[in-house]
Amino acid sequence: MTLDNLKNWISSGNHSKEISKLIDRRIVVNAFLNALEKINFILREKKIIENSLEEINDINQLEKIEKDFFDDPELYELDLRANSLYKASFNFFIKYKNETYSNQQ
Repeated sequence: MTLDNLKNWISSGNHSKEISKLIDRRIVVNAFLNALEKINFILREKKIIENSLEEINDINQLEKIEKDFFDDPELYELDLRANSLYKASFNFFIKYKNETYSNQQ
């Protein structure tokens, strides 16, 4: 499963100024999306999630998954080699979920 909801949200313009600044830098968004696809793949491969991070709306659960992800020495090293791209991408995803969840209430 892809991150279609996130991609649609980015295109919609229904986000905070903080996110807009990042989105205006198209290369940053592409890097985040690519990293999130890889994170999604790893989480599915390790059977931590079934289909996609998109299905999880509980911010606490996402933060726990993020912590567990980076507590894995192999994945922590992957992030270090990528100059913290994976951590930044996960943080971006959580901000997206925070904004979309708070707008639904």
